[in-house]
Amino acid sequence: MPEYSVDNREHSVIWFRHFMNITTSEVSAEPEFANLPNAQRLMGLSRTRLYGLEAEGVVRFIRIRKPGNIRGRVLVDLASVRRYLNKCAGAEEKGSTE
Repeated sequence: MPEYSVDNREHSVIWFRHFMNITTSEVSAEPEFANLPNAQRLMGLSRTRLYGLEAEGVVRFIRIRKPGNIRGRVLVDLASVRRYLNKCAGAEEKGSTE
């Protein structure tokens, strides 16, 4: 059985990218969706604020659950959060220049 070291893993990633014809620039380090705890950590917003923004229609949530189930997974569309934060930053910049 082969030993797995950092070198072997790096080699595997390089081989996989070569095999799949993927360049490093095409691989996104930013996740598209995150669960609530990770979205809070990545974006610096509280759980309550994220739910409030969803209620306002500003941030998009995706709920994944089996038909008939009440419980499931809630994923936050991080692009919608980034748009909201960029909009806030733009409004703040306009306010400071006037």
